[in-house]
Amino acid sequence: MAFQFCNELTSVLLPSSLVRIGKYAFGGCDKLSSILVQDNDVPSIKKLLSGKMRKFVKPLSK
Repeated sequence: MAFQFCNELTSVLLPSSLVRIGKYAFGGCDKLSSILVQDNDVPSIKKLLSGKMRKFVKPLSK
């Protein structure tokens, strides 16, 4: 529930050290369009996210 219902959140930068993301961590964040991670962390972060949130994961280099 870290960011749950943060209606104005548009992007977030996640650290490489992240090992768990709660199921509803970004629930209700209707304006969220990018979850930024280090390039080599994209696959591992996508595994931690649930459902539709995976499509917002983007590498920092882009």
